[in-house]
Amino acid sequence: PDERLIKALDRFQTDVLALMADADDTGPPVTVGSMREAIDRGLFFLVYQPVFSPVSGDLIGAEALLRWRSGDGHIIAPEAFVPLAQKFGMIGGVTRMVLERVCLDVSRLQSLDERFGLSMNLTASDLRSDWLLNAVEEAARDGRLVPGLVTFELTEAEGIELTDEDIDACARLQAYGIG
Repeated sequence: PDERLIKALDRFQTDVLALMADADDTGPPVTVGSMREAIDRGLFFLVYQPVFSPVSGDLIGAEALLRWRSGDGHIIAPEAFVPLAQKFGMIGGVTRMVLERVCLDVSRLQSLDERFGLSMNLTASDLRSDWLLNAVEEAARDGRLVPGLVTFELTEAEGIELTDEDIDACARLQAYGIG
């Protein structure tokens, strides 16, 4: 990729290392109420971790990493809120926000390098939900999803054991160009 792509990626993210350094345990406690407020107020945001080809060393994409800036400015690490979101059925709403942003960002980056892809994490419950395929179908139909440039990665936190239905869901997502 050329220098314009690298600069564009830099504009889409704050330095990941700086954010990691800012993430601390001194922020406000994470509660169901604070999660709902963060979702409603749009306090979640993405940073992108570059992905390089192991063969050529070229920048080939980026992984979307979810972050939450609390009302008092603290960065709350995903380890503090993702399990709570899963436990109380809010992970789908959070994943929807990530999917919308990834679709928007990949379409912008594609104008600089048509092969540059973005990946995002899904939970097994996301994969098993009705909303995911519907959201992907809608994004593809509306032209917000660039086929072949978005990849879903299943998180390991849930101890994934794929069923036949999960494999079928993956095949249906692949039909829309999701890796």
